[in-house]
Formats: sequence, structure tokens, C-alpha cells
Amino acid sequence: MKLRWWLLAICLTGCAQTESHASLGEAGRSDGGDEDVALADVPANVKDAALQAVPGLTLTSAERETEDGHVVFSLSGTADGKEYEVEVSPNGTVQEIESGGDDDHGGADDDDHGQDDDG
Repeated sequence: MKLRWWLLAICLTGCAQTESHASLGEAGRSDGGDEDVALADVPANVKDAALQAVPGLTLTSAERETEDGHVVFSLSGTADGKEYEVEVSPNGTVQEIESGGDDDHGGADDDDHGQDDDG
């Protein structure tokens, strides 16, 4: 009988730890999720890179994301009546620029420079 209680206790402990790890992922801290960041807390070189990448950009919000194990800052804002999202690495390299409802454009990861696959 005591053996059953020990097995039950071990099982419940393991289940509680698994749930704890799952909730960390849902909170966006351990598995590549997003974390809101105050614009004042975004490094100056990251903000400067986004502002240079999109002339006239007014920043409205920021998130810190982990993508493929690398931290990037996703800065949102508007310019000329369009919404933009600029992803910048902590060293100030622009990774990606998205505008409005368009697909990804520009940045270091855009190897087709906005052209279709046909040319």
C-alpha cells in the first residue's frame, strides 16, 4: 500500500513540473515567445536602426522575441499612414521589415529583394 502512495506522489510531482514548464512556454519566456518591452527600455542602437530603415517612422511599441535561439527586437510604428514592423538584432542589424498587410520585405534575411521567384 505504501508503494502505491509513493508512486502516486512521484507521478503527481512529475505532472506538476511538466505543467510548470508548459506555463513558462505560454508566458513567452522559454520557448521563443514574445515579451512586451517599453520603448524606453529598447537599446538606442536598436531604435536608431529601425528609424533609419524606415524614413519618417514613429515608433509605437516594442517586443523582445526569441527566434531560432536568437533574440530580436520587433519594433512597431507608422510612417506615411502605413503600419510597419521592423525586426532588429541587439547589435543593431535590421533583420526584417514588414509593412501593412504585406509579406516580409527588406532586411538581412530577404534574399530576393522583394522580387517574385520568377525573376
